Amino acid sequence: ADVSKDVTVLFSDKKLVPGKSVTVRTQINPKKTGYFNENINLYVGSQKGPIALTISGTASFIPSENDIACPPFGSEPNPILKNQIVVSVIDSITRQAVKNAEVQIHNSNVSLVSTRTGANGKSVIELPPGRFFVSTEADNYNYKQDYYYVNRQRPEIIILLNKDNKDVASIDEVIEVKEVEEVEEVKEVKEVRSYSEDKLSAEIYASNNIVFLIDRSTSMRKFERLDLLKQAMINLLEPMRDIDRLAIITYASKTDILLESTPATDQQMIKDLINSLDAEGRTTGGKGIKKAYQVASKNFIEGGNNQIIIATDGAFNVNPDDKSFLKLANRYAKKGIILSVVGIKNPEYTIKGLKALAKHGKGSYIVLNSWEDDSSELLEEIKLRSKKQ
Repeated sequence: ADVSKDVTVLFSDKKLVPGKSVTVRTQINPKKTGYFNENINLYVGSQKGPIALTISGTASFIPSENDIACPPFGSEPNPILKNQIVVSVIDSITRQAVKNAEVQIHNSNVSLVSTRTGANGKSVIELPPGRFFVSTEADNYNYKQDYYYVNRQRPEIIILLNKDNKDVASIDEVIEVKEVEEVEEVKEVKEVRSYSEDKLSAEIYASNNIVFLIDRSTSMRKFERLDLLKQAMINLLEPMRDIDRLAIITYASKTDILLESTPATDQQMIKDLINSLDAEGRTTGGKGIKKAYQVASKNFIEGGNNQIIIATDGAFNVNPDDKSFLKLANRYAKKGIILSVVGIKNPEYTIKGLKALAKHGKGSYIVLNSWEDDSSELLEEIKLRSKKQ
């Protein structure tokens, strides 16, 4: 092989014969971090010129001299090495340890590690080198989300939390909050009126078979996510008709059918169910998606709008390399069941995956980040999908 001094190449001693293959192992030994591009020319007796290979990538850190070398033949390639990482959660002002803080570490949309800090504010975990999205929650502190990079030279994640001072308000602040609440109440009345004036016309819009798949895992408690969703769902009920049907499925540690497919005009009962929703448990969205498709298929309306709406803050605990859910969404879309996603204050690392899911389901990705966001986008989405051709 013709290679640079930064590349190690090992060949199998197996004879290469027509129709067979041999293994070539390579190891890149960059001298600095950043992008690399290496050309390797392999020579075999049956060809006049070399077989040209190019290996490129990004070196995140430089291994020490005593790191394991390219494995010889007769041994298995080395698995991804994990390092002991110390997670430290600290008060940003006092620099005191924060005990019993819940720390969740994600890679893409998969939760890798969930841990709690001890009395010293620390927890020891194992992680491979890389960049991870970390969410941290502790009593009397603001919830925090951020990215952290770890490797053998950087074996610690230090998380600084700010105190939650919402209960320590001056008299002026209390008065100001009350005024804001009164304004919000007026705004809510206006929104309901606008909905009621915008009833779905049976002449323009086909019947709807809507299945809400709601994430009620613990993270939906944070940032008023679940409350935002409840408001949007209740507002959506206003223009619905007796020819429209609604089912509600929830998922957390387990999947439950909260409401079987029911005429959407049974509004008080549906509102009571929506208001009863709470958030608790870990995220297991995969089972929820399958159950939602079962319910949507069972109540399929020929010539109508058959649609699943997933409402989530983002993480499904599905392997990012597992494309089966994208294929599932695409397959059902071809059968006439649309899948849309309502993203409620989604962390950055989840958005790409949720948009891909909506795209394969032939639906839309809708953002719901604040009380000021126009939750009528849900109604517009249903109008778009149910409008008669």
